[in-house]
Amino acid sequence: MLIRNYLLLISIICLFILMVYSTYAMFSANIEIETLTMNTNMNYTFKINSNQEFSIGADSKLRFNVIVENDLAISTNYAIYYKIISTNKDNITVAEVSDTTTNTTSGEIQANNSIIVPLVIINNSDENLIIQIGVKTQNIEYENEEKLITSIVDSTTIGSNTCEPAESKDCTEECFTVAQNGYNNTYCTVVCANLTNSSEIPPLDDSGANIPKLSSSMIPVMYYNGNWVKADTYNKESTYKWYDYDNKQWANAVLVSSNSRAKYMSSRSGEIILDEDILVHYVWIPRYKYKVWNIEKEIGTDSYDAYNNGIDIVFEENIASTGEIQCTDYSFGIVTNYTRSETCNGSNGEYYTHPAFTFGDKELEGIWIGKFEISSSNPNGDYGGGNTTSLSVRTKANVNPWNNNPVSNFYLVARNMQNSGNEYGLSTDSNVVDTHIIKNLEWGAVAYFTHSKYGRCNNGVCSEVGINNYQEGTLINATYRTGCGAEPGSRESSTCNEYNTELGMLASTTANVYGIYDMSGGNYEYVMANKSDGNNGYKYYQRSAGSNYTYNEETAKYIDTYANGVAYYLQSAYNRSRLGDAQGEVVTKTGGTGGWYDDFSYFTYSSYPWIGRGARQTNAESAGIFAYNNYNGSAAVAYSSRVVLAVY
Repeated sequence: MLIRNYLLLISIICLFILMVYSTYAMFSANIEIETLTMNTNMNYTFKINSNQEFSIGADSKLRFNVIVENDLAISTNYAIYYKIISTNKDNITVAEVSDTTTNTTSGEIQANNSIIVPLVIINNSDENLIIQIGVKTQNIEYENEEKLITSIVDSTTIGSNTCEPAESKDCTEECFTVAQNGYNNTYCTVVCANLTNSSEIPPLDDSGANIPKLSSSMIPVMYYNGNWVKADTYNKESTYKWYDYDNKQWANAVLVSSNSRAKYMSSRSGEIILDEDILVHYVWIPRYKYKVWNIEKEIGTDSYDAYNNGIDIVFEENIASTGEIQCTDYSFGIVTNYTRSETCNGSNGEYYTHPAFTFGDKELEGIWIGKFEISSSNPNGDYGGGNTTSLSVRTKANVNPWNNNPVSNFYLVARNMQNSGNEYGLSTDSNVVDTHIIKNLEWGAVAYFTHSKYGRCNNGVCSEVGINNYQEGTLINATYRTGCGAEPGSRESSTCNEYNTELGMLASTTANVYGIYDMSGGNYEYVMANKSDGNNGYKYYQRSAGSNYTYNEETAKYIDTYANGVAYYLQSAYNRSRLGDAQGEVVTKTGGTGGWYDDFSYFTYSSYPWIGRGARQTNAESAGIFAYNNYNGSAAVAYSSRVVLAVY
């Protein structure tokens, strides 16, 4: 019996040793050292009543985001606390990073929702620090030195996680370790001793693009964890980076409802912008010049293979016009038998400041383009709003676009966005901001920017923008939807791949969520472009169904005009196009589908004086960002439009 017990004891000891070894092997295999730079987003998710421990090196700091996740079926109160595990508890700061005095480390969180709280841990001691961060419901008492985080530090006083070394700054590289989920990650950063003012911190975009110019009611946004959140207006906070054109993150901004505007204007970066509060979503196209490849608009000319290699784009500073090429417009006037709309000096290979950045007598630092086709305040009505000016403008994803409205009505509802007491918070002064329907040259500015290294071209290889091919129902009574996407040339489908999905992003000008959508397929989009005519010296829209009213020198800035003619798919038609409008410059052959990527290329002419861009889902291979067709300006089930905002 004694021998049996002895053998049993030996077996247990061996089993224990084996388990210890296996456990050690399992955990040691999972411990990795990964050196990262601090421009990596550091996000840690905490469910209610959970915690994590962090190890922070001596004399260093850690900035990161606590994502409080309420996976409960009911709303609850939360509070973020900390507990110092190390014996040394001096010279340590744990605080929320915010530019306001509002503390968000505690509050209410809705069921199945999350909230982002940026924190900083500053270890000014000469010892390594181990600290526990956790989230509790507020009705649970704190114990064992747990403390609610109540302090707030201004982001400008602690700088960003990284800074560029400079001879005039005292900079050293410091590393510290963050322990999480069995992994030890070592982060190294350049610490600059005298970086204490946010004005000294460089923005996170060094492409040379102009800083987006916001109106007083616009909210800068970026896409974060499946939501549009408020971005860092100064573009210096990597977690909430607003724009980075070298990496195809175009600046986005929104106009929100009047009852939510004050909240978002005063909120910190990272605040989720609820979709129901968004009225209009815009994307910024910075001022640029481009290298011209076909100054004479001759069919098939491409002097530096811009089609295959991408268009050569150079940003211009502020409102500088540094392009060598100059063009003179002479399509206006009583005499209308011109064979060209403009005359341009210069040669292929020289640069031309894109004319879309000249708006009337003002030069623009950039333009805000509606992110989606125009929709209305009643998108579920017939044709998403139909033939009326009584509804207000929206630009949103996953709604019915506003179609079956004449071009004159689209023009008016866009201008009405600046009416007194408007819901968008926009100034009524057109010398401050100016709302309008997209012009043909503005469409061209987006198309050229898209076909460059800032859009759909990478290392000299360009891809076509995908198509919004969603269509539900028959052709006459079909239902469409904004922001859907599919591969270029796809036939119409009753499945909508939404804009933030892998397939949906194929239809973005950047192939990611930061671009512009619905510029291929969806509906034709009326642009403000028309063949010129004259009446006693006044300029006016060609008289056609739904578009019979005059305009003058003051309102002429809202339309691009073209010389009169009867041809619409021959060289004589393309001669009447303009540099920058993505029409004559991009035609490779005659026959009406000669645009880049075999897109439609039917130019405006005497019978159909208006222009629609992008084509529709049923056009499949002939639809695209370079597609254009002529029409009469009347209400049509396949025609929508797009809004643009100029900010001075």
